[in-house]
Amino acid sequence: MRKKLIAPLGLLAVAVVVVPVAVSAATHGSVSQGAAAKPATAKVSVSPAAAAGPGHDCLGFAARSPETRVVTDDFARINTSTNWTTLPCGSTTVTVPRGHRALVVAHVDAEVSCKGPNLQWCQGRVLIGRVEGEPNAPEPDSFAWATARADLNQWEANAFTRTAVVACPRTFPRPVCRIPVITQVRNHASGMTMRVDDRTLHVQVNF
Repeated sequence: MRKKLIAPLGLLAVAVVVVPVAVSAATHGSVSQGAAAKPATAKVSVSPAAAAGPGHDCLGFAARSPETRVVTDDFARINTSTNWTTLPCGSTTVTVPRGHRALVVAHVDAEVSCKGPNLQWCQGRVLIGRVEGEPNAPEPDSFAWATARADLNQWEANAFTRTAVVACPRTFPRPVCRIPVITQVRNHASGMTMRVDDRTLHVQVNF
């Protein structure tokens, strides 16, 4: 059995026309993307990404054509909340030129385990421009990122993809709109534990 450091998650209380907002590391586990949010100066760039919590190993990657953002982290995070909780190193920002629409595709993969009673599950979602990407499934048919088991050490390599069309209004005062893309998790019932490790958020923007 391998042993890895773990860190608990903090709590956080889309065609889409977006008024962009920044993602702040000071807000309960959300992530500020530092260099990953800046316009790329080369076709491909790699830089450390800011993270909330100790022991992080976040890396940010960027490419310009098509615009691509990748954030990775190999530090295990533990969630015990039934509220949607932002994953540290699970957020980035993409840009859409003023007056344009864009297709945003976000792919998330990780080593995930979920501890809880039978017939329960642990959930994941991606907010694109602060709105849940498609497909999104409301209760009682909500999306299960991992099925609950008796042992939290039953790790699985699980992935999902979410998509949205976003628009930057012609009247926007700046040349581009900055669109936050945020990975969140929650437990479907109280008394459960979710572990997320070795994860990647890969976002691509197509015009």
